Amino acid sequence: MNEFEEFKSKWETQDLGQLPNFDKSNIESNLLKFRKEKYWTPLILLLTIVILLFFLMIQPEESFHLLKKGIILMSVSLFVRVLFELWSNSMLNRLELREAVSLFYAKLTKFERTRRTIHFIITPIVLIVYILAFYSLLPAFKLNLSVGMYNYVLWSSVVVFTTLIVFKFISIPRELKLIKHLKGQINESNFLNE
Repeated sequence: MNEFEEFKSKWETQDLGQLPNFDKSNIESNLLKFRKEKYWTPLILLLTIVILLFFLMIQPEESFHLLKKGIILMSVSLFVRVLFELWSNSMLNRLELREAVSLFYAKLTKFERTRRTIHFIITPIVLIVYILAFYSLLPAFKLNLSVGMYNYVLWSSVVVFTTLIVFKFISIPRELKLIKHLKGQINESNFLNE
């Protein structure tokens, strides 16, 4: 019993130093901001799909067959991305600060891996399929549009796709940095050893 009393005495007199600051409200506000940003991507992609399908429906019968495969391929590639975004958003919505910090951290790490997979595997595939499908439409555009309009569509598509790729190169690191920041806040607080 003497060893127990000695251990208890050491435990009570230990210097705890400064306890880590776990700023739950800061993590919660970052998480809320992140959730709000994540709702826009599926909405914009779904709107694009609706516009593509509407464009396909208003085409005259003779150009419909030339456009059908390309527009459907573009729509399907975007729809695949929408499904992955919705799945990712559901993972994000399941992150709850009321859970044990170690469980929250594990879910956040899994979410980070999912976002990396979406950004570095799914998105490039979707973008390549989308661009190839668009360029498969160019012969139909050349047949049905004036030379000036065709050149406008061709060059504006280059500008749009380049802008989209640059936007992705800017937004992906920003998003991953925010996730890393959230994980860092939890690590710094030392609450993983709860």
